[in-house]
Amino acid sequence: MALDELVNTADFDFSKLPKEKIGEGYSGVVYKIVLPDKRAVAEKHFRRSRLQATLARIFFNPLAAYEVAHSYATIEAAVKTACYRRLVLADLCEYWFPDGELGVARPVYYRWVPEEQSFALATEFVEGRGPIPASGERNVLEKRIEEFRRHLQQAGFLGGRWQADIRTGKQKGMYALIWSRAALHFHCFSL
Repeated sequence: MALDELVNTADFDFSKLPKEKIGEGYSGVVYKIVLPDKRAVAEKHFRRSRLQATLARIFFNPLAAYEVAHSYATIEAAVKTACYRRLVLADLCEYWFPDGELGVARPVYYRWVPEEQSFALATEFVEGRGPIPASGERNVLEKRIEEFRRHLQQAGFLGGRWQADIRTGKQKGMYALIWSRAALHFHCFSL
């Protein structure tokens, strides 16, 4: 799959599509949206954060601070890069884990959200739940995640290590890691 194969949303009226808030974190809000073809997606609406902008001004060049603080929210190239990264990681996961036990949700589309003046990125929606610590799933998760982290490092995806961590766990009601049909799927958007 290439970016030119992503769903064209130009004709969608998103105000009429079923939408449910499923999570919220530091960098945005995630909604489950049912598309006209009845396929569900997880769509993250990126936020502009004043804290990000302030930290960027302190630690980076003030002229570059705007781009650093708002790249996913306002720069299309950054969102396209996130799509490519997810495509590559999804393919790598199929290679690394041929049993299908671990995967990365593939991008479906990205779009500009005029009322928020920011971009949104949609991926496949993966039904599932968070791990149940008392069931022993945490031990299985830790082993698989450590294996995944080694693969990430070997492939040069060093910035994605925090997402591949059992401690990432649950953020404001949304699990970054979820079980689905006995498979572990990464449903985080920064990979």
